[in-house]
Amino acid sequence: VRNSGSIGAWGGSWESYGIWMSGGRLENTASGTIAAYSDSGLACGLHAENAAVHNDGTISGDYSNLVDVRLSGTGRFEGNLELADCTVAPGAGGVGTLTVTGDLGCGGAFAMEVEIGDGGYDQLDVGGSATIRDAGAELTIIPVGYAAAGEYTFIAAESAEGTFASVTAPAVFDGAVRAGDGGFTLSLARHSYSDFTDNAVLAPLARALDRVRPTADGGVAAMLDGFDTDPDGAAIRAALPQLRPEINASAS
Repeated sequence: VRNSGSIGAWGGSWESYGIWMSGGRLENTASGTIAAYSDSGLACGLHAENAAVHNDGTISGDYSNLVDVRLSGTGRFEGNLELADCTVAPGAGGVGTLTVTGDLGCGGAFAMEVEIGDGGYDQLDVGGSATIRDAGAELTIIPVGYAAAGEYTFIAAESAEGTFASVTAPAVFDGAVRAGDGGFTLSLARHSYSDFTDNAVLAPLARALDRVRPTADGGVAAMLDGFDTDPDGAAIRAALPQLRPEINASAS
């Protein structure tokens, strides 16, 4: 289903649903609105199960409820958002922000994918509180270009409660998450490329690559992008010995 117009539901004294879906994919474009209203019952903007939801527009109601859904986009959920066994990947083919005006509640096997790089990063911007209720939440870091070491509040909220049991990142990075006032914040650290060689002759070359990494462009940037997305460091270890003869030859 692709919505670029307006979908509305009114329930009077009953609970109303803007959309109820099971299976399939919903794309709510930037001009799309999905809204539920009720005079005395609850209004659910979107209820989705076992589906993919991409929201670049606005979905509104007292709450929206997603179960076993992959959620992406740069739009807004007006009201509270309840997630169960969901994966959230803000953005639309790049770094972006997905907004929730109310509270965020996450249960079951919650996972979040965050792209970081070139001065930006993905974020869930929550107007109220953000709560992870169950153990086992997972955060996956996806570098896009140069990802600097630093602090990244990937879920911004008035308050945050819960834990991420694991942080998965390529070998160049280490990360830890803390919760508190302001949301969930990732502390991201970078390893030196020299950590991926035991050869003392190659270490100065690796440290030189560290120095040029923030401003590298062209082919050098493309090569280092590959280094920074290497899951286990094997590609870095294999590449460093091959680089030294070429650099020496070009300098002679």
